[in-house]
Amino acid sequence: MMAVVRHSNGEAGFPEMDKWVSLGAALQNLMLGVAALKVGAGLTSGEALASARMTRLMGSASDEQAACIVSLGTAGSMKRRLPTRPTTFEQELFKQSAGHLADAERPLQTKIAKAATESKRIVTDKID
Repeated sequence: MMAVVRHSNGEAGFPEMDKWVSLGAALQNLMLGVAALKVGAGLTSGEALASARMTRLMGSASDEQAACIVSLGTAGSMKRRLPTRPTTFEQELFKQSAGHLADAERPLQTKIAKAATESKRIVTDKID
């Protein structure tokens, strides 16, 4: 399937940028809907879409500009991906993020909230 933007003059007052934004939103909705059906989808674009040969092949009108090709389908079989070891950079990044999390949690564990202290005072006054 090919997604196109039509540049006809019959749509006065509809800016070109709005056409592209609308197409992007429609493609996003299509991709989300297809994913919900557990079907694979991919977008392909590039210089080949603007070629005269592709324009003829797809039967595009002179006022249409190809944005991308939408490919839909399911995999007949999938290659088994072997687990990969994290790179040194990923390992260091994980260590740093884990350290930052521990540093952020430490004050939360030791700091007594004013509201909690006040609630405890009110409860103990009523018991006495």
